[in-house]
This record gives sequence, structure tokens and C-alpha cells, in this order.
Amino acid sequence: MAMVATVYALLDRGFLTAQFPAILAAGAWEGLCIGLAQASILQRFDAPPGQWVILTIMAAVAGYSVSVIGQQSAQGLGGIDPELWMLGAGGLALGLGVGLLMGAIQSPALPPRMRSTRWIVVNALIWMPAMAVIMLGAGLVGPGWPLAAIAMTGALTGGLAGLIVGAGTGLALNQAELPLMMDHPLHDT
Repeated sequence: MAMVATVYALLDRGFLTAQFPAILAAGAWEGLCIGLAQASILQRFDAPPGQWVILTIMAAVAGYSVSVIGQQSAQGLGGIDPELWMLGAGGLALGLGVGLLMGAIQSPALPPRMRSTRWIVVNALIWMPAMAVIMLGAGLVGPGWPLAAIAMTGALTGGLAGLIVGAGTGLALNQAELPLMMDHPLHDT
């Protein structure tokens, strides 16, 4: 997520001009990293790791495609530099969309006993603060900031966002044996 946060900051300050390809490439990388980490947990539930990783990459690319469309629409507002609270609120909304999309796209690869509806909701709740952190980090970067400072800010805010997503989804996947995440609780036989 640090790469995505850094790309957003670099785009915001004009260091990158190819917005759509840059965000999608960073999103694909993020999807690969998240997918591999989550697949390592899901292996004990006999989930297909290859399918999980591919679906996670697809979900990340799709989610960030939506973010690029939103950014391009906002550019039509005529150079308004939004307040930080607006970026945070926008990040929460974007996170809701990305989380719903991520959970829905990953759902077909969930272990058979896990509830896809719960996974989708968990993703939405986790991605909201993560995307708010990324958007706030991108908004903190000032116009005259050197490239190294932009990269460091992206790494720090992206790392925090990654910690939120990793801890939240990791906890949910590690709790997958609990009735909350399962269609049918395990019964002693």
C-alpha cells in the first residue's frame, strides 16, 4: 500500500503524468502482496491459493480504477485544493467502495464454509480507514516538497494503511473457524 500512497502523492504534485497506468500498476502490485499474504492464511482451510491471489489482484486493479475515475471527475471542479477533512471523508467513501469490491471479487475463492457476506462487510469496514489514511497522506504533501519527502510520506502512510488492512483481514481470516465467519459452525463429533 506504500507504493499506492506514494503514487497518489507523486501524481498530486505533478511528478507523474500517466495517472491511470501508474495507479493500476501500483494497485496490481498491492493486490499481489495482499493476495499472497492472505492466501498463506487460507491454505489451512483448503482455499485455492492461486485463484485467491488472481482474484485479489483483479479486485485491487478494479478498485483503483474506480479511484482514478473519481479523481478525474474531481479535476473538472477547477483546481480546488480540498481541505484535509474532505480528503479523509473521500478516502472513507473510496475505502467503502474498494472494500466492498475486494470482498465481493475474492468471495468465490473463500473456503466453502466461510460466509461471503461477512467477508465483504469485513473488507468494507477495514478498507475505509485504510483509504482515508492514504488520501490524507497524499494531501499532506506540499507543493515544494522534495521527491524523497514525498516518497517517505507515501511509505509511512501506505505502511499504516497496509497495517490496518493486514491486521484486520488477518484477524478475520484467523477467526474463520468461529461461527461468525462460517456458514455452519464446527460441531464435535
